[in-house]
Amino acid sequence: MTLFIAGINHFDPMGREHLANWLCSLADINTSPPSFIAVEFDEHLFKMLHTQRAQYRECIHNLWPGVPESDLDQYELSLGYEGDTHLECFYGTDVIWLDQGRTLPPGAVETHVHQRLQALQFFESRNALMLPGVVSEQVQPYTRAAAFSVERSRRFAEHILGYIHNHAWNWGIAITGASHASDRFQDSMRSLLVKAGVRCDTRIFCRLD
Repeated sequence: MTLFIAGINHFDPMGREHLANWLCSLADINTSPPSFIAVEFDEHLFKMLHTQRAQYRECIHNLWPGVPESDLDQYELSLGYEGDTHLECFYGTDVIWLDQGRTLPPGAVETHVHQRLQALQFFESRNALMLPGVVSEQVQPYTRAAAFSVERSRRFAEHILGYIHNHAWNWGIAITGASHASDRFQDSMRSLLVKAGVRCDTRIFCRLD
């Protein structure tokens, strides 16, 4: 029994494509679907962010009218992509919402979208072409380990352990920010799961500086 963990950069506009390719490769090498997929979201907050995708796309189009439609598609679907990319490869699988119950101040979702746009404007100011692949390379050095939260990592591990202790399982998937998936930290989600006897196979999709 193996838990496959994806450590992602939430801001990466190419993150969805890379994650989907990895997930579909897991579908190819396993003879059964995953028993569960754990994602770093509260279900309600994900639905709120999902409704912002069209507005996010429109804002990018207004800021950079020359961005091709296919690139706008990638930008739009990258918003909160860790919450639903698995649907491109797996259907009907139990979802563990690792941040379930998390509350944010009013307007926090809209603020997050605004911060994403500010990040894109920052990279443009550094003379980066506004192509998803170029921005993806630019955003990697700004994935900071300093953002790591021990409290949230512990809660994520507890959610997963609670599930596997109460269900028969063959293999599963967890999709979180890279710091939670890394073995760099003693109390990261991954480290805690390994200590609890869970076999983990991890893929980090970005640099941790």
